Amino acid sequence: MTKPENFDKVIRALGLLAADIELLQQKRAIREERALRAVYEKQEYQLTIDTGFSQKLFIALAKEDGVTPYREGKQRKTTLMVKMTEPAMKNLWARFHALNSLLIEELHRVTNEFVADAIEVDRQAQAEGPSPDSQTAFEGFEV
Repeated sequence: MTKPENFDKVIRALGLLAADIELLQQKRAIREERALRAVYEKQEYQLTIDTGFSQKLFIALAKEDGVTPYREGKQRKTTLMVKMTEPAMKNLWARFHALNSLLIEELHRVTNEFVADAIEVDRQAQAEGPSPDSQTAFEGFEV
């Protein structure tokens, strides 16, 4: 049997092709490893939560998950920092949003009820007229 003229070139090209395929597989494996590491290694998240009630809720939920929120020097009171994995953060943030919506609704309801009761009490007191013994906070001031 005789070798075809291009046999050596074909063998060399197949060897290069195999090396390229191996290199691509190594690169893909490195990318997958980095992606997994990014998902399952703890990351630092900076959050801005404006209201004190909402902050208390977030802190309670985070502590329930074994994470303690913190604030670094000179950060605003509305800023909270946490270190956790991405899946854990997504879960915590979803729970926080759901419960925070309920908290805000309840606070609005209670506030509206309180204001309505206070106005009713004030109307009743005005209807009865001031008692001679009562003093107001504005006594001594002219309007």
